[in-house]
Parts: sequence; structure tokens; C-alpha cells
Amino acid sequence: MPRKHWRDNYDFIFGPVANDDVYRTFTLYTAGVLTKEQTLEQLKIKKLYNQLVLTTEKALSYLRFVGTVPEEDF
Repeated sequence: MPRKHWRDNYDFIFGPVANDDVYRTFTLYTAGVLTKEQTLEQLKIKKLYNQLVLTTEKALSYLRFVGTVPEEDF
């Protein structure tokens, strides 16, 4: 029987998501291109955004369409 993943215990998960620049910085560090200090400095200037992940059918059942926002209001 396959092992359950920790996220299988949650209907919703909220937290920061790293963009490609963050992954690139870690890749350069693990490849030895950046020092620890350079890596930490690069990560300080990266803006992280939050995300909400709905992981189950139960979580999806809470969604309700309430309308749209015109593009010019973004």
C-alpha cells in the first residue's frame, strides 16, 4: 500500500510559493556557483507570494462563482 503524503491530511494549504528565481538561486548554490553569503543575499531581495491550494474534493465544494473582475481593475 502506498504511503500517504502529509498534504493528504489537509483540505486547504496556504503559504508562500517560490518563483523560478528562487529555484535558480538554490540551483546555483548547490552547483557551487554562489557562496552561502551570496545565496542569502539573493534570497533577501526575492518577493514571495502566497498561494492557496485546495487539495480535496471537499475543499473544492466550498468554491462558489460570484462574478468576474474587468481586466482594467487589476
